[in-house]
Amino acid sequence: MIQTSESYGNIYPLIEIKGNYSGDPPSTPDDSREEITITNNDDLAVEVDSNGVKTTPRSLTLHVPHTAIYIDCEKTTIYDIISAGSMGYNRILDWEDLGLTDISYIYWPRLFNGENHWTITGNCDITLRYREPRKVGAY
Repeated sequence: MIQTSESYGNIYPLIEIKGNYSGDPPSTPDDSREEITITNNDDLAVEVDSNGVKTTPRSLTLHVPHTAIYIDCEKTTIYDIISAGSMGYNRILDWEDLGLTDISYIYWPRLFNGENHWTITGNCDITLRYREPRKVGAY
């Protein structure tokens, strides 16, 4: 087995999220969204202060509609797909519509080599798509 740095690089997935509707018909546009939090328990933020070292798992919280949205973590975009006849196109979603108020830092979930542990809260269906790095042929 060849030990190279490719196996230790980050993998940025494409995440499909669809908020599940539960309850009465929405009375306001905000009611038609689900609050979803994706926490990567293996990706820790480290803070050092006078009390010592504190680690906190990194997370992303969004207010998602009840239609499919896509988080492209590699390209740092969040979009949905709009159908126009037989064609479709990606529409970039507005930060405020997703509940992101502090856009100076947005956590883009990532996978690490080996086993990953995520916690997902909120009523949703989620699908991860990613490609693992592989060495084939000559570089």
